[in-house]
Amino acid sequence: MLETIKVFFLAIVQGIGEFLPISSSGHLLVLGNLLFGGSDIEDELGTLGILLHTGTLLSILIIFRRQIWEMLSDNRRLMLLIIVASIPTGIFGIIIHKYFNFLEQNVLIAGIGFLLTAWLLFNVIAPKKKSDYERYFDEIEELSNEENELSTSPPLKTLKTMTYRDAFIVGCFQTIAILPGCSRSGFTISAGILRRLNQDAAASFSFLIALPAIAGATLLEVLVLWKDQGPALLSDPNMHIFLLGSLVSFGVGLVSLIFLLKWLKEGRLQYFGYWLLILGPAVVAWQLWEIISSHPFINEFLMNFLQK
Repeated sequence: MLETIKVFFLAIVQGIGEFLPISSSGHLLVLGNLLFGGSDIEDELGTLGILLHTGTLLSILIIFRRQIWEMLSDNRRLMLLIIVASIPTGIFGIIIHKYFNFLEQNVLIAGIGFLLTAWLLFNVIAPKKKSDYERYFDEIEELSNEENELSTSPPLKTLKTMTYRDAFIVGCFQTIAILPGCSRSGFTISAGILRRLNQDAAASFSFLIALPAIAGATLLEVLVLWKDQGPALLSDPNMHIFLLGSLVSFGVGLVSLIFLLKWLKEGRLQYFGYWLLILGPAVVAWQLWEIISSHPFINEFLMNFLQK
């Protein structure tokens, strides 16, 4: 019963964190270490992690079914943009997974990633509040533009007008989000906004490029686990619980994605940054304490101090 509760709890965290800009991988890593213990984290979250990601992948297919159908039927350019964005993620994802896999399981990096995500939420995604002084001159500029019928700044881009360079840069930001704590949605939406995509285009492209990224990462993990466990992977005694967890992550992910798109339009995503500003320093402090306290000299000093 306790294991079932753990799985359902992690499924809810996955469904929320995959889309809301708080990093599902970072939260799963931190919670996995707390619930299962650091030594068993990779084994415990291996099969379960795959199924939880599959659940959230299906929720993207449901929400963006219209764009996906258009892309597959006649919008070849959008498909090429997604391919371009996926190139850096695919290359560096394989390199990191093969040679630097320890980075994906490092809780200290997750704490630092939470802080980086918070910075993006406050400084890129958050709507800029202008002073009365700035608003005054903006009004003068708008009046001047109306009189001259000229625009001083180019319009924001849509999925139809974004360039291949825009797609590649967004893909590079997605590559950084391979690291735990770095929210994929937070980084890619921020990249889109920095490249002057409008909010709808930035969010839509962020989740469209998530399809090959999540599917590729899931397939890679399946291959690794199949190499280690073989057919025994399918006969896991907890498989029925894991499948229910996948269903929970799908449902929670569906709701989370709907709310993310709504909150992005309302300019409220930055509020998640406050949670990350609490969680990030706490995780960093926890991991630094683990490193310091595990040192033989520090350990001996603490034992002697407590005995006194």
